[in-house]
Amino acid sequence: MVQTLENLYVKEPLAVYIAGPLNAPTAVDYIKNVHAMLKIANQIRIRGHCCFIPCLDILLGVTVGDMEYDDYFNNSQLWLKRADAMYFMKESPGASRELVTALENGLTVYTTMNEVPWVRKAFDSFAAPSKWIAPLMGEEDVVV
Repeated sequence: MVQTLENLYVKEPLAVYIAGPLNAPTAVDYIKNVHAMLKIANQIRIRGHCCFIPCLDILLGVTVGDMEYDDYFNNSQLWLKRADAMYFMKESPGASRELVTALENGLTVYTTMNEVPWVRKAFDSFAAPSKWIAPLMGEEDVVV
């Protein structure tokens, strides 16, 4: 999809739920999954939206010490149902369940950063958007 600078934005921020693989066979791989999710969330934040990032529940788990998989998963589901949109990074057992919930609740589902609109205020706050927008979207998708 070719996007121009005029059709890239919305007036108000969206509440965006980030869904993607987290569980992994090693702690290092889990941390890599968290890192990937946080990078996506930051790109969405830069566009002016608010993100719910389920991987941050690990901090609660470390504090409490006795949380199981379902405790983490179930803790985030109300946030998912109240979100405006979901960013679906990649399939995993949990993310695929969340995708079904998102679709059942009528959420907009984004699968690429190109699809995520900018909040107009965030878009306007940068002095020279053409210099930084291309690396975020992919130069072939930007018309300036």
